[in-house]
Amino acid sequence: MKNITNKIKSNLHIILLLLVIAVNLFFAIPRLANYSAVDEHLWTYGRTPRFWKSIENHDWKKTAVNDKPAITVAAISGTGLLFADSMKYKDLIRESKNDNQIEAIRKINFSLRFPVYIFTLLMAPLFFVLLRKLFNKTIALLSVSIIYFSPILLGISIFVNPDSLLWVFSSLSIICFLLLGKTNKSAYAYASGAFLGLALLTKYVSTILYVYFLGLIFLNYIFSKSESEPNKYFKKASLDYLKMFFTSIATIFVLFPATWVKFNKLLETTIWSRPFEPLWKIFAVFLLIFLVDIFLFKSKFFTLLFDFIKK
Repeated sequence: MKNITNKIKSNLHIILLLLVIAVNLFFAIPRLANYSAVDEHLWTYGRTPRFWKSIENHDWKKTAVNDKPAITVAAISGTGLLFADSMKYKDLIRESKNDNQIEAIRKINFSLRFPVYIFTLLMAPLFFVLLRKLFNKTIALLSVSIIYFSPILLGISIFVNPDSLLWVFSSLSIICFLLLGKTNKSAYAYASGAFLGLALLTKYVSTILYVYFLGLIFLNYIFSKSESEPNKYFKKASLDYLKMFFTSIATIFVLFPATWVKFNKLLETTIWSRPFEPLWKIFAVFLLIFLVDIFLFKSKFFTLLFDFIKK
């Protein structure tokens, strides 16, 4: 009996995490087929089937089905097309429907929403593992519970839309970058870049994280109690930042076929995207000055600046 009690105690966090997932499933599954979401028909009966048709025909240019670009949404939700052909019912979007047609549309809704929802749910253990490394078991479990019991996040996770996945990829990218600052392990730079690439493939507003992560490098230096040599810190931090940046670019290039035939698409998804367009020149000049100061002047300018701010 004592051994069983000890085993339960040692695995309590796993049991509670499974409970969080079970409760989330209880609330979500019955709702997957039972409502209609604004603009979702643009994905269910248009963009998602068009994306997979373009893949099937090797028409890489036409895989750019939306300007968001929302490739992850089309890719993941599209697995549901194996179980329901939404295009057969495209003409019924704005017409009256009989009982059989309504049932068919419910099946389509469930088939395309389920992969998106289940993907977000499968990320719960990953959130827990990364947050445990960043903080501890208790905070990680509490955080995952708050995230997956959030009515807003649960609501946006059960329909086909870029926001369904954006919160997952952008959050994981941020957590990995914070882990990079805490552990100094470059593996987290690559992980953060990969998740940022997926976030950018979901919605280009994620480009703001390029600025945010650069700011985190400076904040980490300002608030750090470490006595490490400033130039050494800035050199390592800048190299990790570049690893993150180019990993995000590589992730987009590999997973977005339209970039294979039109390089501009890669830029339009990142530094030339609409949210980043007013900033990219300032950002590029600042980053260049930062790198020149590090590698040519041994961080003299930025050390003086941030030591002053530190005080």
